[in-house]
Amino acid sequence: MFSEEYIPLELRLSEVDSPVPFASLRGIQANVGTSKPAQDLLLANAAKRKIHIICLSEPHLYKGSISPTPGWKAVATPTAAILVNGAVTATTMEVIDQETVAAVFNDVTILSTYLSPNKPVSGILDALSHTLP
Repeated sequence: MFSEEYIPLELRLSEVDSPVPFASLRGIQANVGTSKPAQDLLLANAAKRKIHIICLSEPHLYKGSISPTPGWKAVATPTAAILVNGAVTATTMEVIDQETVAAVFNDVTILSTYLSPNKPVSGILDALSHTLP
């Protein structure tokens, strides 16, 4: 089931090349625990709330990819994903490593990363520090 523990993320980016009025982007982050119903519920909720960017932990994948999501572009690994609404133009979307994906909007980079409760946080933080400029 969809976790009630989500973090609303409000981004105001002045340099984003996007048809979104005033370049005001709205985002949300959630761990859907590989559940398709939870992911579908989150997508429906995102549409209702006019969310532009979704960062997922433990996304539901079908044959190694995010299930078809009309109107959304996606980059994903088995543990992390970013979905970007078609109304927003990302410069690039890429897999960084097994736990991290990125979406770049000109000079702003959004990362979605999975931190396993069974691994030390320092390892992933070290890897991320080499990812960002």
